[in-house]
Amino acid sequence: MLRFVALALVLLLGLILAPTARAAESALIVDNSASDAGSTGQWSRATTTPGFYGGDYLFRVAGSGSSTFSWPFSGAAGDYEVYVRWTSGPNRATDATYTIKHQAGESRAVVNQQAGGGAWYRLGVFAFRPGSGQGVVLSDRANGVVVADAVLFSPPSVRPPDPRATSTPAAATGQPPAPTPTPSPQPTAPPTSPTATAASPAPAPTAGASPAPAAQDDPRTFPQTRYTIADDRFWDYFQKRGGVRTFGYPVSNAFTLLGFKVQIFQRQIMQLRADGGVALMNLLDNGLMPYARINGSTFPAPDPEVIKRHPGVSDPEYHRKAMEFVREFAPDEWQGLPVNFYQAFANTVRYEDAFPSGDGERGLLPGFNLEIWGLPTSRPAYDPANKGFVYLRFQRGIMHYDDACKCTQALLLADYLKSLLVGRNVPPDLLAQANASPFFAQYDSRKPLGLNRPQQLGGSDLRNAFRKEATITIDAGHGGKEIGSSFIFADGSRLVEKELNLKVARKVAAALSQAGYRVVETRTADTGVNEPPRDLTADGQAALSDDLQARVDIANNAPSDLLLSIHFNGVSEPDTRGTYVFYDPDRPFSDRSKAFAEMTQKHLVKQLQAAGYATIDRGVRTDKSVLGGEYHFYLLGPQGSIIARESRMPGALGEALFLTNPDDANALRQERIVDAIVQGYVDAVKEYFSRYEPN
Repeated sequence: MLRFVALALVLLLGLILAPTARAAESALIVDNSASDAGSTGQWSRATTTPGFYGGDYLFRVAGSGSSTFSWPFSGAAGDYEVYVRWTSGPNRATDATYTIKHQAGESRAVVNQQAGGGAWYRLGVFAFRPGSGQGVVLSDRANGVVVADAVLFSPPSVRPPDPRATSTPAAATGQPPAPTPTPSPQPTAPPTSPTATAASPAPAPTAGASPAPAAQDDPRTFPQTRYTIADDRFWDYFQKRGGVRTFGYPVSNAFTLLGFKVQIFQRQIMQLRADGGVALMNLLDNGLMPYARINGSTFPAPDPEVIKRHPGVSDPEYHRKAMEFVREFAPDEWQGLPVNFYQAFANTVRYEDAFPSGDGERGLLPGFNLEIWGLPTSRPAYDPANKGFVYLRFQRGIMHYDDACKCTQALLLADYLKSLLVGRNVPPDLLAQANASPFFAQYDSRKPLGLNRPQQLGGSDLRNAFRKEATITIDAGHGGKEIGSSFIFADGSRLVEKELNLKVARKVAAALSQAGYRVVETRTADTGVNEPPRDLTADGQAALSDDLQARVDIANNAPSDLLLSIHFNGVSEPDTRGTYVFYDPDRPFSDRSKAFAEMTQKHLVKQLQAAGYATIDRGVRTDKSVLGGEYHFYLLGPQGSIIARESRMPGALGEALFLTNPDDANALRQERIVDAIVQGYVDAVKEYFSRYEPN
């Protein structure tokens, strides 16, 4: 029986794909110093940070996107895996954006350059043709310094060079070559591990498709982290103290911590005072994060001699004395270096930020900057591992001077407190210092008050601290000219899978939306998803594989926490009937996919039986178990020779009943049976998100 199922699924899901374009034969490395590489705007050359390819690298401070660096493609036409390289540092951008220009159009990839330097980082497989303006472009539109080093175009059959063979020699840097990291994609971009959003074309909206909007209508909601600044007082303070430039993006909801309402941002933690005003927590004080080593960087520890000289807050002259103290301990020049610590302090909050109507007193700005930073708690100090980095510790942040770019900026440190609270993405050096902290691994939304050890964190309630709006992509299989399976009844009427898939999917989407979930639908009408047809897989033609890829791209671009593909089965043996649900076993999140598949199978069978139809429970299966070998369903499987860009979330594919079986088909003519299937899917999604938080 399974061989019939396998045959049907291969046909229905389009896993017999057209051959790909001709594979390239040799690799091509384009360094930043290549004669045909080019830039717009001013980029600076450096050799300060190890891990670069060739003789140096280029960098630029964060800008508006008007400055770019380009690596053109000049090899033989064919398919290439694209790798990029950078040097890491705490001032680097966590959202450096590469645009890949290839035969099928343009794709984007966002990477975290704060980590993963000195290694080739894969962006995906694309088809290129020389002399057509194709290649890779890096933008300066980012939240930190962007590094332009080298790009590798490698045939899919050729492994990229060992980074140690192409890194800056140890003799030139005084440090050992950088190890090869194993990056793990994440939903957000915390500054603790290299992350990349797999490059994917951004197709224009098509008839019948409902991709998620690229930008949020609500300015308080940030798609970069999917958190919202909902409290009016926090929002007003955020706007009038510099916004993202000062605070970074929100990385939590508002919640109660140590008796106060707070919200965590990448750089700071806002706190609502008892009088209704907004203050910032002293992030680096002993009670929170008094640490000196984080993610490979060594910061100056709190200096008791410096702290002892802090002016008393009850002093009538506190404000004047505090500013004099900042001028003394935050110099603009230190050991011959233009560290500009005081200038960075003084220019944190701009007049137009604090007084958008232009009617405020400029003399208030120093006090606003003091709100943001607090007082210095150390003297300037070099990073022991890199004399090009100088740090200055304040009560609420750390300033970082990078001699390569002669730039000074705040580090994204509050994000690490979130990492400590949830117990994930904690760098080993921070973990060694903080594993006994009352904050470490406290968060568990299933526990009372969301706390694992509430006795250690009095006056706190973390239940909703990191919850996000759950997003699910509902895929109605087939559509347009792809009809799927069908059944012709004795009266001549016909039941067509593509229509039934859409009917069920739309009802599931409506029920989940009404229940408060964010739902993205791959199609809402009887059309294909890739309309008008485009070559999304860069194989030189627009085929069924491109329609499947369009569905994956919609789910990834949402971005979704869960993917549900709705189908009905069909085989050549009419006696075969029953209910199947499939998942892929070869993904990093396969445990969640399996759990969701089991929930879906359970609820489909339960609801069908409750509606009076005794389906056969065929159980949960892996896609490989029916397809054989190493083949995968396109929507669920890993990237490879067939799947151009993989889905980046747990998912399952449901085959509720067989359209080719008379009993199953006759049951599906009854509205109560269709509604039972809808309810089964809805119940499965609800159970999944009751067990797993949106991620």
